[in-house]
Amino acid sequence: MSLICRGTGAAIILTLMTLVKLPSSSAEIREINGCVIEPGTDCTHVETGLKYKDLNGVDLSGANLSGITLHGSSLRGANLRGANLRGTEFDMAVLTDADLSEADLTDAYLSLSIVTNINLQGAILTNVDLRYAQGIDSANLEGAQFCHTTLPGGIVRNDHC
Repeated sequence: MSLICRGTGAAIILTLMTLVKLPSSSAEIREINGCVIEPGTDCTHVETGLKYKDLNGVDLSGANLSGITLHGSSLRGANLRGANLRGTEFDMAVLTDADLSEADLTDAYLSLSIVTNINLQGAILTNVDLRYAQGIDSANLEGAQFCHTTLPGGIVRNDHC
């Protein structure tokens, strides 16, 4: 299935992939590509990343997900509070209602992501690409630290450089 988004003079066609659903039972081990889905986990060794995964509501607070890809994944209501998300690719991810407060998003890529009602309170946003992110106007940005961060409309914030 394809979705066509029309913007200022350009049409973007997004192909929607089938998301892989995690086990619903908390008694089951929640592991994807060698990454255990739990608070404080270290998933930097995951070469293929967590592309197109259903991670809705997961608790990855304090996790180290630096440098992995979450391309096309759904993280609705996920808890990523205090997580190391340096260099993480969230391209075309859904982060609606996710908690990324106090997370380090240095060099993260969130372009074409849906970030409606995302909590970025106290997060570090250095060299972050939010250029085509949808819903950033509804985000909690209180205390967020911006440096060389590109927002929709090409606006660059350098409040904490």
